[in-house]
Amino acid sequence: MHAQRWGKLNPNDFDRKPQWRVLLRLAGYGWGHRSHIAGAFFMMVGATLAALVIPRVLGSAIDEAFENGLRSHFFPLAISIVAISIFRAGFSYGQNYLAEAVSQWAAYDLRKDFFNKLQSLSFGFHDKQQTGNLMSKATADVEACRRFISMGLIRGSSTVVTLGAVTAIMLTVNWRLGLLCLAFVPILIWRAIYMSRKLRNTWMQVQIETGNMTTVLQENIAGIRVVKSFGAGDFERQKFEERA
Repeated sequence: MHAQRWGKLNPNDFDRKPQWRVLLRLAGYGWGHRSHIAGAFFMMVGATLAALVIPRVLGSAIDEAFENGLRSHFFPLAISIVAISIFRAGFSYGQNYLAEAVSQWAAYDLRKDFFNKLQSLSFGFHDKQQTGNLMSKATADVEACRRFISMGLIRGSSTVVTLGAVTAIMLTVNWRLGLLCLAFVPILIWRAIYMSRKLRNTWMQVQIETGNMTTVLQENIAGIRVVKSFGAGDFERQKFEERA
């Protein structure tokens, strides 16, 4: 099933700017473990709701302290805050654990499909491709895909849920003040998108240079006897240091 998904990908997909279709295909590796990713989303919703309840209870405790001192419901409210914080910690731990587990399984499936794809390609493809670039795709690129599933797919959803819940609460309490606070959100989103697009080219260049560096290292290791025979150790070492 995973091999079929990878088979639809072009071998050069990782060399181009990511598109939403490619991201959906990568997300499919995470959705392949539906029970665990559903648990991660459940834990994420629980942690988000607990984080939103704590300020409400804390505000009630402060109001109670100002009105009645240390009497009445102050201590029960304090105990409630501690209990909710414990529940939030448990949900956050479950979210991070399941998100990391899903991302690691997805990375394993992706590496396996990547290897199977390389095994099925022609000799002409491997003659044109440098081993270092393929190694860079199998390590750094797959790791970036793993982080996308862990942080982009799950933790990114947590940010969206938190923003939606906070927006609803602020507009319910005081819609004028809520709109004033939310007026800065579009600016922040625009700056985040702008910086992500600007940094994308930089990270792409880093990936290319990493592949070139790995190519130099692979050639030296594969031809170490030739390097020693011609006494070119210092030259190759200097070349690798310049590339690094």
